[in-house]
Amino acid sequence: MPPLFHLDDFDGCLTLKSDSLYCYATVQLAPNDEENVSKTWKIIEEVITVPRFFRHDWLRHGICVQETCPNIPKASYGLRNGTSELWKGISDCYSQKYEHLGLRGEVTEINCQNDQPFYEIDSPDIIYMYIMLTLLGLVIIGTVFEAPARYRSPEEYQQITNSSKVRKLLTAFSLTKNLERLGSEITSEDGLALAPIQGIRVFNMFFVVMCHTCMILFMGPIDNPQYAENVK
Repeated sequence: MPPLFHLDDFDGCLTLKSDSLYCYATVQLAPNDEENVSKTWKIIEEVITVPRFFRHDWLRHGICVQETCPNIPKASYGLRNGTSELWKGISDCYSQKYEHLGLRGEVTEINCQNDQPFYEIDSPDIIYMYIMLTLLGLVIIGTVFEAPARYRSPEEYQQITNSSKVRKLLTAFSLTKNLERLGSEITSEDGLALAPIQGIRVFNMFFVVMCHTCMILFMGPIDNPQYAENVK
């Protein structure tokens, strides 16, 4: 069967500067002759009926267009989702590539990038940056306000940090105060009653890390899909 995943050299492709175009494409395979299908297509049909196996009729390839499909004219490259000419050019390229296996390819999804930055800062980005800068400013001001008060007597500390709502708010954002709270031992009755919940949170964090690790291993491009398919 054709390789399920394949990635051309991304950095090497972009060094071609103005001629560079790297596309991550999903290519749907189908038999060239519906009446007389090839042995390869019969194997693919058999494999994709097994639920735990990958869809081997969907190729997920990252290609450097001018190297993998050099016959596509540069005028049709476009960007991000490409042009209709680019979609057709890559489809024809894959059909020719796997013609000897009795297969043809058709691009169903594509995302392209050249050496030019394709991301533009918009209003949500600006709003997010303002929110983050505001929070960072509160943390800095709160820490500068609360940290020196630690060198005073307990009575003076309480007076400085709790004498008004504004002072309480600044103290709540203090980095030193929050680090102290995170490292302190729970002694209140309500806190001790919730101790089992804290244990569950610890185990949940282990499961989160484990699940993300498995996602990285099995949900991205891999050289040996057969290994992932046979894991039980």
